[in-house]
Amino acid sequence: MHRKILYIIYKRLRPAFGLAFGFTLIYGLYINKITPPLLLAGLAFIFIETFGGLYNDYWDYEEDLRNRRKDKLTTMGILSRVQVRNLSFLFLGIGLSIVLILNAALFVLGLYWVTIFVLYCIPQVRLKGHIRSYLLASSIFFFFPFALDVTLGVGFSFTTLIFGLLFFSQFMYILCQKDSTDPEDEKNIFLRHGWIKPSIIMAFFASSALFFLLMVCLINPVLIIVWIFNLSLKMLNVKKIITRSITRRARYRLMLLEFLTPYLYIGGFFL
Repeated sequence: MHRKILYIIYKRLRPAFGLAFGFTLIYGLYINKITPPLLLAGLAFIFIETFGGLYNDYWDYEEDLRNRRKDKLTTMGILSRVQVRNLSFLFLGIGLSIVLILNAALFVLGLYWVTIFVLYCIPQVRLKGHIRSYLLASSIFFFFPFALDVTLGVGFSFTTLIFGLLFFSQFMYILCQKDSTDPEDEKNIFLRHGWIKPSIIMAFFASSALFFLLMVCLINPVLIIVWIFNLSLKMLNVKKIITRSITRRARYRLMLLEFLTPYLYIGGFFL
């Protein structure tokens, strides 16, 4: 039971550390601005990202019961549905409080992020199942480095744009990848639009993310090793999805490696 609980906690924190905090550190290292405000910004978005995951579990409770999901705090009976909702609000309050202290730009981005999460979760809207919805959700990450520039007191540059496009492309790729093994969800883009169109779109954003990652490698040739590793992951994942041989376990493992990639890049910065 304890191992199961730890796995659920890890699963909820994985996107927060793999996306929000990992992206923050990569950008800070690239512009040589690892400062307390930058680290606080990354921490704040860990809380906000975790809020989104828990809040989604609150709204998905009945669906998870129907699908006999045993990887949620609610369906395992560890926390009640209301307790999960209240815990999500606690994380939200902490995250928004931190960005409010830092600056208005990050606070606005935080509110935008929260709005997208709410629209994604609540059944009346359920911002899911359409590519345009995923584009809207991923736009958060495009604006992320611009907000970090404001926080760090540096001007916008070509680097800001490159990282915005990188973060945006990577998140779009992960969103599409997530739908590839969820046949129970009627709003799954692969079920709603057939497998060809979503697979092509996913492959496009995988290629786009790889292109901008390659540009990051220009500052340190050692990083090309990490780029080749990420290229292999994306090629394997795209191939499995196109041939419809992808499984949920394989997707989890490939997604975990994607979330670890930012930290491999961070290690490469010091070599």
